[in-house]
Amino acid sequence: MANKRAFSFVQTMLTLRRISRILWVRVALLSALSVIAALSAELLGPLIPDGPRDRFTASATLPILTILANGMLAVNRHAILTP
Repeated sequence: MANKRAFSFVQTMLTLRRISRILWVRVALLSALSVIAALSAELLGPLIPDGPRDRFTASATLPILTILANGMLAVNRHAILTP
């Protein structure tokens, strides 16, 4: 019985690995996790202490997000324009 269970686990893991290599599955999973994170932020917001909440405001994180967005844009543009 244990051998059959181990074989089933291996088959399941191989199937999940094969599915995870499909690009649209990765994009869909990342999108779903992003939506879950955004929704849970509203629900879990009151649990965050006032210290970090005051320290990491929108105006404090905007420069970091701008740098990340510019870097991703540069990489994307290079990937598209490079033959």
